[in-house]
Amino acid sequence: MDKERLDLRIIDTVFNPDLYGNEAQPRVPKNGTLEVRYHKSGGASLYKVWLFLAGNDLPFVESATYQLHETFPDPVRTATRALGNPDCRIVIWTWGVFQVNATILDKTGVTYALSQQLNFGELLNQYGGQIKYIEENPDANRGAKLVR
Repeated sequence: MDKERLDLRIIDTVFNPDLYGNEAQPRVPKNGTLEVRYHKSGGASLYKVWLFLAGNDLPFVESATYQLHETFPDPVRTATRALGNPDCRIVIWTWGVFQVNATILDKTGVTYALSQQLNFGELLNQYGGQIKYIEENPDANRGAKLVR
């Protein structure tokens, strides 16, 4: 593979891609209800957000290293592409939007840079009337810290 750019993009969603599809817009089930996981922490709602790669060049990816906001306990997270994780997926808990930068390593050892401003807030607004909010207690090491 000899490309300057890969046909890839970072997708973020509050809708579980295993249930609602792994594209930017969810597949709405027949009952019209989409589930969103949240957790109350220090007066703010943390949302469960899935980050993953999509695009035609996904088969050429070895791994993705995501750089999250500096308020995360572990702001650098790497996902290796494997049978159990074909889209280099990670899950974060966050209360706000920020820019995610990713370094993509292809199977030949070449790296590429991607970035994405999180837009899960737009999804919450767009599908507001169809959302069923379910409280879930996240692993304390995975959430963002509120900085005031």
